[in-house]
Amino acid sequence: MAADAAEDRATDLQAAGPVTFDVFLSHSVPPEDLPRLAQLRDRMSALGLGLSVPTRGLHPPRCLPLDVRREISGADLVLVIVARGGRMPASVAREIRYALARRRKVLALVEDGVRGPRDLDGIASVRFRRGDSRAAFAPARELVERIRADREFSVMAVGLALQVLDGAPRRSAR
Repeated sequence: MAADAAEDRATDLQAAGPVTFDVFLSHSVPPEDLPRLAQLRDRMSALGLGLSVPTRGLHPPRCLPLDVRREISGADLVLVIVARGGRMPASVAREIRYALARRRKVLALVEDGVRGPRDLDGIASVRFRRGDSRAAFAPARELVERIRADREFSVMAVGLALQVLDGAPRRSAR
């Protein structure tokens, strides 16, 4: 799979020196997907990529917390995931607006059958289907080019996110 190639490329890049690429993950996912987001953070960290995943309380704050604003401002890419059963679209909308105001690169992965927040209108987004992340990977790679994000690292982040959302197991070490 393309995400496997991305992991291989990340390993090559790590061997060349320290990697600095930070992703902020804005998400509206069901509670059962939260462990997958933690898995994504761990996998990206193992490749030398930073991933900030905001915690969601029962009630969204009226404004973005300072730590979230700092993480978005420092991110090389804001990756948005909107999945069926997600319950915090207001927070996602605020994070997107803040990222765009700070001229961050924003790319959204939206599960089929989900109407994303209106704030996704005009945002580079790709639809994905659980169990078929391969179909979404090529369009996502094209969007990375279109938004002029750092190609290699952004493609790695998106590929890993799609793979984790599919529930695909991590490849064993060679």
